[in-house]
Amino acid sequence: MAASLRSADLIGLDCEYSGDGTASRVSLLQVAVRSECFVVDVDALCATAAFQEFLTALAEGPAVKAAFHFETDLALLEQRGMSPGCLRNLLDLRHCWHDK
Repeated sequence: MAASLRSADLIGLDCEYSGDGTASRVSLLQVAVRSECFVVDVDALCATAAFQEFLTALAEGPAVKAAFHFETDLALLEQRGMSPGCLRNLLDLRHCWHDK
């Protein structure tokens, strides 16, 4: 999976949460590249070295990371091990158009 992220030019991201309010946490991370999709069980993997390698490949790679309304997702990913401020080339699609 990390190799797919490192070679991608575009990555789609979405997170699913469990818990309420301040107890919310990312439980699933959905990641798509042009030819593959991954559903990552963050609850099961967050303490593993493989998950940390995955987060590094996701954050530091040159690909554009496309997501929608990702601020909360990003903050909750940081609670699960992603280094704050490290996600490069994030395109939040919410900012690409305005309601009329």
